[in-house]
Amino acid sequence: MPATTIAEQLGRMRRGEVSAVELAEQALAAAAEHAHLGAWELVDADGVRAAAQAADRRRRDGDDAPLLGVPVAVKDVIDVAGLPTRAGSAVWSRSPSRDASAVAALRAAGAAVVGKTFTVEWAYGIDGLNPHRPPCLNPRAPDRLAGGSSSGSAAVLSAGMVAAALGTDTSGSVRVPAAFCGVVGLRPTFGVVPTDGVVPLAPSYDVVGPMATNVRDVALLLAVLTGRGDGGLEPWNGAPPRIGIVESLLAPAVCDPGIAATVRALVERIEERGVRVDSVAIPGLERAMTLHRTIQMREAADVHGALGTDPASVAVPVRERLAAGAALGAATVAEARRER
Repeated sequence: MPATTIAEQLGRMRRGEVSAVELAEQALAAAAEHAHLGAWELVDADGVRAAAQAADRRRRDGDDAPLLGVPVAVKDVIDVAGLPTRAGSAVWSRSPSRDASAVAALRAAGAAVVGKTFTVEWAYGIDGLNPHRPPCLNPRAPDRLAGGSSSGSAAVLSAGMVAAALGTDTSGSVRVPAAFCGVVGLRPTFGVVPTDGVVPLAPSYDVVGPMATNVRDVALLLAVLTGRGDGGLEPWNGAPPRIGIVESLLAPAVCDPGIAATVRALVERIEERGVRVDSVAIPGLERAMTLHRTIQMREAADVHGALGTDPASVAVPVRERLAAGAALGAATVAEARRER
């Protein structure tokens, strides 16, 4: 099995215990072993082997790029040159000649792309269900949902097939499957990671997000994606960071008591490390959610209008969301954007 963290994989390669080619072969073997999970849209065996060979050559020449030789998975709404981008559609696809900027950043850092991962149709759904594909199972609990829409990226991490993956997040599409599958996903600040080469859902909300099995690896991936530092989490410079906890989101009416207790226990651990934690109130949070839904639904409808998507090719749940968005009046959407 591949090492379960990026740090472990890099350490083993730097010590000469394993080569990038061997890690690539382990990832391919794991993908074949866990094919029943339905987590991969396609696996690019030739591509990952060639990238791994190049990584081994770079290391022999003295290179030590931050992801050199690390196998990665990419959600199938993000372009990888030479591989089709299908966005979970039954009929639509495109054949990009260049990588999305996020993929290019990972490759420049030495990562080897194993393949494209399962997504909800058009990335428009949070349950992880896509009737056009075999189901993507949750490796931790195959009888439960994997979450969506970055379902496959979370599943390949949870099953130990790779230690790094990319997803996209518009309304939770990185965070929900990460939580369901027991891995770590981050929604970066909007605009921090470029989204060119990504099939849009709602462009004023879409982000590309790093996913891994632990927080430190996610920090490293984010640093690579943004070109900001080496991803170190500490020591911090100057004053310790501050974290805000939105107490209303932990209330019994909206949060399972077990989840709330887990969050509070983690907050205590964070405080023990010197981080200041403040309770935060966000007035109008419910209204913000309403505005978000309105804007997202109209933007998604506009995207598919521009793509010329045939409604008959779209599964009923997504088709209904697109139709509802198209029915929103221009004045309603304009007011929602102004209020946002």
